[in-house]
Amino acid sequence: FMLYENVLELFMVVIIGVVIAALFEKYFKRISPVFPDNAFTAFLYASVLPVCSCTSIPLVKAMQEHISYRTVITFLVSAPLLNPYIVALTYRMLGFDYMVARIVASFAMAYSAGGLMEKLLEKPEVSFLSMQCVAKKNCSYRDNNIWNNSKSIFMQILPYIALAGGLSLAFEFTSPAKMVEYIPVGDGIFSTLMMVTLGVPIYLCNGADAIVLKPLSQFTDIGFGTAMSFSLTSNAICISSFVLLTKFLGIKHTVFLTSMIFISAVAIGTLLNHMPSLGF
Repeated sequence: FMLYENVLELFMVVIIGVVIAALFEKYFKRISPVFPDNAFTAFLYASVLPVCSCTSIPLVKAMQEHISYRTVITFLVSAPLLNPYIVALTYRMLGFDYMVARIVASFAMAYSAGGLMEKLLEKPEVSFLSMQCVAKKNCSYRDNNIWNNSKSIFMQILPYIALAGGLSLAFEFTSPAKMVEYIPVGDGIFSTLMMVTLGVPIYLCNGADAIVLKPLSQFTDIGFGTAMSFSLTSNAICISSFVLLTKFLGIKHTVFLTSMIFISAVAIGTLLNHMPSLGF
């Protein structure tokens, strides 16, 4: 099961993202309304698509020539944080207040990450991946075959997928979800830092964090904000997506983005813990 979840499933979701990116390249590249034109619409687009962090990475390949770097980062961060299923599951497991707070917190994290990275960093030179020169004006060879383009991208990132799957599988043997049992949960800064530190590398998607947090909210003194910080980090990024991002964005930008996710999750969690009107 761990092999399937951390390796085979990773291969499948990345292939899906690559094929969708190739479809966008061929059929929607010249249709501007298809692409989000600012960070807010990127957040709305990402909040509707049922994709995880690893699937969303290839999707921005089809968008990157049409949208700003801020919009790219906003989409990458917000895509795994929200979709209709996650919103419904969060409401069912943790209540209306938590659902609303998660939507607001997800927007704050994604929007701030996109704005700061665009302001402080230049758009990475590695850009994204080439697709057989399709869409390049001065290219002597144009391949509009979706499967050829998908294969081209997949082969370029195959070593990164293998590395990401291996690292994720190795981390899974430490039983990271069970580590929550040994963290002194509460509403203090130490608990928030510990939950964020655990959430960054862990692989959770499609609202699985709500399932982990449900018993903690019932039987422990975990803070509302501490739980939120875990929700944000355990979905926004993981070991697998970190490795893939180094191929798409470069190491410098990937480390900066991960740091932004960590810092903003701690800040949001601390703020929510100090709002007495919020609680489970």
